[in-house]
Amino acid sequence: MATASFGKRSVAQPARSAVVSTAEPASPNALWTWFQQSRIPFASLAIFALLTIVFAIELSHGKREAPGTPSLDTLIALGGVGRKLVIDNGQWWRIFTAPMMHGSVGHLVSNAFALLLAGWLLEPLIGRAWYAAIFTIGAVAGSIGSLLMADIMVSVGASGAIMALLAATLVWSIPFEDKHRGKRLRRTAIWMFISALLPTAGSHVDIGAHAGGAIAGGIIGFALQIVWPETEESPGYHRFASGIAITGLVLSLISFALVAAFPAPDIGQHKLPVLIPPSQLPRSADDGIERSAELVKRYPDDPRAHMLRALSYLRLREITESQSELRIAMAKSEAPGLEGMEKYRLEIRLILAVTMTVQDRIDDAKAILKPGDCNLASDGSGDLSAAYQQLRDSKVCP
Repeated sequence: MATASFGKRSVAQPARSAVVSTAEPASPNALWTWFQQSRIPFASLAIFALLTIVFAIELSHGKREAPGTPSLDTLIALGGVGRKLVIDNGQWWRIFTAPMMHGSVGHLVSNAFALLLAGWLLEPLIGRAWYAAIFTIGAVAGSIGSLLMADIMVSVGASGAIMALLAATLVWSIPFEDKHRGKRLRRTAIWMFISALLPTAGSHVDIGAHAGGAIAGGIIGFALQIVWPETEESPGYHRFASGIAITGLVLSLISFALVAAFPAPDIGQHKLPVLIPPSQLPRSADDGIERSAELVKRYPDDPRAHMLRALSYLRLREITESQSELRIAMAKSEAPGLEGMEKYRLEIRLILAVTMTVQDRIDDAKAILKPGDCNLASDGSGDLSAAYQQLRDSKVCP
């Protein structure tokens, strides 16, 4: 009986025998046929194994930032990408090494989950060669996107490559003739897109790398849609795709050798601040004030911990100590990597100005505020409104 065919991207697979003869050992040709027809995502597993080996090397190199977290010096020394490293110092090979590295165990695990899920979705659809090729192109595009869009010191991770795979999945799922399967593919790809953009505790999402990989994956997806024969279950050109993947692997190995041969330049690297993880954030202002001493001790780089400590001193009418903690909080909030702290900077300035009014230092209170602070405070709620009212009563705010 002839096998029913439903067109491109939904051709029914031929039935496979469930019984394997044990009379003779399997021939090399039989093993190769099994490898080609198996739905096991071998390409994904191979890439995951390679990423794990590289991460193990990271952990064995130099000091660690924390358990399971390579230091910033290690990421720079072993091949992290950044404008100062690549553009200013010409170390172009980092474009190929950074996607193979990861910043922590959690970073690797989250990317591995997305990688294997994408492999389960894509490998049977397009073949291992194209899967590896898209990963390779997405990895390079992610590094380039990071250089163009992200103003950060160093970036690592396979997120750009994974976003390319997800974008390709999304593109291919739109014209799927099997509507149910296409809907499932789209739902999974969109969910993974959203999950990839949500930072984990203490992490910093490199939007440039994500965008670069997604754009590259989308372009490849549309290009293959054009050349994909309607009656074929795979896009073809597998030798070409294999060539891309092998070239990427060779360039990565050469690039790691260049990283070893050319030491990382001194770019004035500094330790990224360790912030209070979401699970440890205070449940309320009173809870934060009560735990402020502990939070300052455990997370001295987090300006929020110092601001809470200042509020605890303020409750005890210890004005000088409160002002000292507020000034520390202000300095910490200006550290690189904390660009989203403007709300806290405003609160710090307002509370500091309030402490000065208690000391009848009205001119100093006015000087500490920036133009527009009073207007922002008047539009706020809670502590901001209370601070604004006190500053208005003291004639600091109009």
